[in-house]
Amino acid sequence: MLVSADGRVITAIGTVLCGHAQRLVARSHRDKVALILENPDRHCKDIASAPAITQLTPASARLPAPLGNRALVRVGSTRGTIPYFNERDLASVRSLPFGLRLSSDEPANVVGTQGQPEIGDTRRYMSPAAILQVTQIVPVPR
Repeated sequence: MLVSADGRVITAIGTVLCGHAQRLVARSHRDKVALILENPDRHCKDIASAPAITQLTPASARLPAPLGNRALVRVGSTRGTIPYFNERDLASVRSLPFGLRLSSDEPANVVGTQGQPEIGDTRRYMSPAAILQVTQIVPVPR
C-alpha cells in the first residue's frame, strides 16, 4: 500500500480478473479509512472461481481529506491495520543520467523471506537509451 506525499491518494496492487482490473474503493471515517479492492464485473466476485489471474495492476483511490493520523483498515476486518509506505519517505532523486524520466510509481510487488508481501515502492525511469527501476522497501523492526 502506498500513500501519496499529500496523503490524499492511496495506491494498492490489484489484479485483472475476468478481463477487468480491480478498483480500490476507500471509505473515509473520522478515525480510519476502510479499503476494499472490487472487481467492476459483478459476476466475478469470487476469486476462487475466477479464471487464472493474468496480471497485476495498480489501483488507486482519492480521499476527500488527507489520511493524516487515521488508520487504514480492510473492509470486513475486525482488527489490525494495513501497513503502508508514505511517499514522503521516498528517497529523492535529484539527477538522472541518460535523459531518464519517471514513467511509473507504484507499490512494490516484492515477497519477503517468509513469503509475506513487503511494504515499499517501485519507481521506473525510462528514456530511449535506458531503463532504471528502483525499489525501496520499508525495514521491518526485529
